[in-house]
Amino acid sequence: RRGLVAIAAAVAVCGSSALIEYSASARGYSLLALLTVVLVALAATTPEGPINRARAILIGGVATLGAYTVPIMVFPFAALCAWLLVREIKAAKRMPVGALWMAATAGIGTVLLYSPILVTCGPGAFTGAGGLAYDLLGKQVTSFAGAAWGAWALWTRSAGIAWGVLLGIGVAAYAVTAARFCNPNRFLPLAILGGAFLLVGIAQAPLPARGWLFGLPVILALATGGLAEIG
Repeated sequence: RRGLVAIAAAVAVCGSSALIEYSASARGYSLLALLTVVLVALAATTPEGPINRARAILIGGVATLGAYTVPIMVFPFAALCAWLLVREIKAAKRMPVGALWMAATAGIGTVLLYSPILVTCGPGAFTGAGGLAYDLLGKQVTSFAGAAWGAWALWTRSAGIAWGVLLGIGVAAYAVTAARFCNPNRFLPLAILGGAFLLVGIAQAPLPARGWLFGLPVILALATGGLAEIG
């Protein structure tokens, strides 16, 4: 059954018009979506208790590649770090060394990958361009609710109302199933996406609809799994 769910989720991803469009635009959003799926898969299969150092470094490495592809990766990765940090402290009752290794790997790795720009142009290359992008996007994305609705409209584009309803039902069914089994790893994908959503709202980042594409493959996988549970 798990294999059929995986195939169905893959078919849904391949059929997404938004993912197809941005896979051909060479802007990095489809690669970021892939790296987010890898990040979630690695984290969701992490055993309970302290995080193994090798796995922590591997997760941090994937986050580094994501941040180098599109800096938006900072939002899902920060949510993942917070989730694993709390889980590790609760399980081990000690300093969360694994989560710290993960964050340190991502931080140092990202700085190293961006070092050529930092050395040649200085931090101003990021602050200046970032400020300009923030101002331009701020004029397009006027509210957090509007950004969320724009992301949902992009996710369900060309699919019809019925697909949007099925998507919502599937994710809700997955959440109910995760609560029934009381398995933290089942909640982790929801925590990452929900935490990223919350962090964007707190930071008031003018994230356009395409900026949320990193979460679409995960949502499609969760919805497919939830619908399978109902069936």
